[in-house]
Amino acid sequence: MKSKVTGRYVLSSRWGSFLLSAGLLVGAGVPAVFAGPDGGQVVGGSGSIVQSGVTTTINQSTQNMAIDWQSYNVNANERVQYIQPNSSSISLNRILSQNGSTIAGRIDANGQVILVNPNGIFFTPTSIINVGDIIASGLNIQPTDFMNGNYIFDEVLGTDGTVINSGIINASLGGNVALIGKQVENDGLIVANLGTVNLAAGKQAVLTFDDSGLLGVRVSKAILQDELGVDPAVINSGADVINTGSIDASTTSNNQNTQSPQQNIGRIVLLGENVTSSGSLNANAENGNGGDIELHAQDTTLLTENSLTAARSETNGQGGIVKVLGDRVGLFDQSTVDVSGANGGGQVLIGGGYQGNNTAIRNARFTQVGTNNTGTVTGLTGNFSDIETLTGNNQTGNFRLSNTANFAGSINGAG
Repeated sequence: MKSKVTGRYVLSSRWGSFLLSAGLLVGAGVPAVFAGPDGGQVVGGSGSIVQSGVTTTINQSTQNMAIDWQSYNVNANERVQYIQPNSSSISLNRILSQNGSTIAGRIDANGQVILVNPNGIFFTPTSIINVGDIIASGLNIQPTDFMNGNYIFDEVLGTDGTVINSGIINASLGGNVALIGKQVENDGLIVANLGTVNLAAGKQAVLTFDDSGLLGVRVSKAILQDELGVDPAVINSGADVINTGSIDASTTSNNQNTQSPQQNIGRIVLLGENVTSSGSLNANAENGNGGDIELHAQDTTLLTENSLTAARSETNGQGGIVKVLGDRVGLFDQSTVDVSGANGGGQVLIGGGYQGNNTAIRNARFTQVGTNNTGTVTGLTGNFSDIETLTGNNQTGNFRLSNTANFAGSINGAG
């Protein structure tokens, strides 16, 4: 995507047009005064909204609260603060404006925040988000569904539905970050230590939480058809996920339970019609097992340029799991996949399971690993061709390719 410099921001041509249509740029690229979120009305649960100068404060009284806003923009000098009963409290914020939302300032919350704008959400390079959890969605959700615990998001016809992060998003320890929409892009920084990060593109999405509160996002045709009765032919056409920035769900020795290191892993999932990462995806562990990373496209999944996809274990554990799945899968340029581990290498599944025999793993019709690519599994050296399991230095790791694979890369030992 070609970009242009507009004032202090670097904007894609599409988002430059979006901001102009929203009336958020004036003069020669100078940001307009956004005046913070406007026209908020509590439509579920209870709480209050107070605006004072450049600060908007939402005091949430109930565990779940839903607010309908007429507009929701945050200028670079503005702050929105959510004061919630506890870290599990959730505030749904639906933006009813005919324009997209631009977040250029700060959003702080001690609990969980959901931002919904079917016309798009753009976190600019100046934005700083510090929350327990955050879901930013270009798909809509009904307040009644939210209040009843049903996290079903649907497209609004005729809307852009794009979510782009160019800023800094920080979730609390073990927290969740989810960007969902018709198109999803990250060229900023997303951090959720010991938590989960989901980037999911589609026309409909279902969000679920496990017993520990970690978030899962499902947009697959089969699941949506079974659960919602949707025609799978119209679900995700043209829904792309692009990561050119940095996503980090790693864990450190300070936030891991050394008694149960297997429970201390971060997770990153990218789902869409097409998925491309030329940035970094990290689910490493300083102490314990490496985390899980999955890139899964209905059509094409690509790792390109100098991308790094890493689920390493530095001490006291094995490398994690990296899955790169789709109908067509490719690793190109200087892209690197690293699942090295102090006590043994992890697993890398490129385009499916070994010989296509694992029914739990989707198999690609074609997999391409280009020249200069590197896959790292601790203690292993060799050729990718026809490999299921290699062992070396008394350690074991797995690198698996689908049957229809064209390999011109290399595997390098790290131990």
